[in-house]
Amino acid sequence: MNSRNGVRRRATIASLAMAVILTGCDRTESKETYELANAGNGLFYRINKRSGEVSLIRGAQINVLEEWRAGKKGELQKSYMINWPERTISHLGDLKLQLRTTWAEGKMLYIVRASPYAGRIEKERSKTTPYARFDLLFYDSNGFEILTLPIKVSEMREIVDEKGKGASLVINANTMLTVEAYESLKELSVGWAGFEEP
Repeated sequence: MNSRNGVRRRATIASLAMAVILTGCDRTESKETYELANAGNGLFYRINKRSGEVSLIRGAQINVLEEWRAGKKGELQKSYMINWPERTISHLGDLKLQLRTTWAEGKMLYIVRASPYAGRIEKERSKTTPYARFDLLFYDSNGFEILTLPIKVSEMREIVDEKGKGASLVINANTMLTVEAYESLKELSVGWAGFEEP
């Protein structure tokens, strides 16, 4: 068997496996009840068109996502927005970090702003190969580390003020995270690496 036929065969088997999973979940529902959406990394969302319930399919495991369990009309959708307390890093010339996060569809979305631009950030960004980064460490209420988020200064974009001068750096991105892990995030610690000594 050549490699092209092998690829086709594996794709057909994967499609059949998904069909078996969906039809075996609830025989009282018709095939038209569910819609599949590819979430990437081998994950799929199964959407119940009648109830609005969304499940995450990982292999043969199906988990109903909590935020859609109570998604009936008239009920308020749970808000996952967190505005974390601003952090000041005195070692980097009183650099200020602001962080806002939320959760949606299996991902933690985050916006990080670092200011002022003039000084340490501008110096690092002017390097040919900047290595500077911020490390955001998230802990649960018992002090266990749940997530480490490295933010490279080179991947942040410059925001200018009304005079066209650099005011801050911002990154608006996301990372895969379960809703249970997101809800357990209670404390934030900020570290850094790669900044040149003053």
